[in-house]
Amino acid sequence: MKQSKVIKFVLGLFIVQIEFMAFSTEKDVSRESLIFDAVQKNDMRGLSSTIKSELDANLYKNGISLLYLAAMKGHAECVALLVNSKADVNTLSAARTTALHLAAWNGHLDCLNILLKHGADINLEDLDGQTACDFAISIWFSLSGRKDLCQCMSASVES
Repeated sequence: MKQSKVIKFVLGLFIVQIEFMAFSTEKDVSRESLIFDAVQKNDMRGLSSTIKSELDANLYKNGISLLYLAAMKGHAECVALLVNSKADVNTLSAARTTALHLAAWNGHLDCLNILLKHGADINLEDLDGQTACDFAISIWFSLSGRKDLCQCMSASVES
């Protein structure tokens, strides 16, 4: 991955996090906000008590899906609960990234495994043509030698 693409992606993540922080500080006590707050805080009890349907599992607010947020934060239990509640593992953000992209980018192996087991498409490309595999290989393997992420992704390709 070229350095400029990495910088563009990091800036995109930064903007997403700022947008999320903006709406998470609002005094909104709607059910939707309670669900997002539970994912943000990795509150499994709160999340499991508020997720009542497939519609809830696929909530999307300010460009962020619940699954996207859980994968970005590395909250594997939240990811598992959401995919078991029928969250769409291939939902695209405005930058055409998925929860799988975020799990790979942030090095969250547990989240990667859950998403892959539930059918996340490793071939989906972001706006720059990068897949989650590209992130795992170029970011983690080349920068830190984390072979576990690359092996997880390659095992998914082979199966």
